[in-house]
Amino acid sequence: MLLAILVRGHRRKFPLDAFESLPIINRENTKRLCILLRLAILLHRGRTTETRPNIGLTVKENSLELRFPGDWLKRHPLTRMELQQEKIRLEEAGFMLGYND
Repeated sequence: MLLAILVRGHRRKFPLDAFESLPIINRENTKRLCILLRLAILLHRGRTTETRPNIGLTVKENSLELRFPGDWLKRHPLTRMELQQEKIRLEEAGFMLGYND
């Protein structure tokens, strides 16, 4: 069931209702795991040989802060746009996503 929920939640709208089928003890950790999966997929988009940057991550309760080196996001406008969309989706689910622009 856990794997099915992660697969369901890895793209598009964050499926808050899907987590209700889990035991209460697993819900919050599964939500966080799903968010990390979503971000990993977003950041690993495309199959280029370009070296991935070292991205910093700070997590506090229901917020995540990504730190990209230098002007990496400015040089990757599609990733930047997808992060903006993901930020909106996560806010609707009660999570805050921040990143240096």
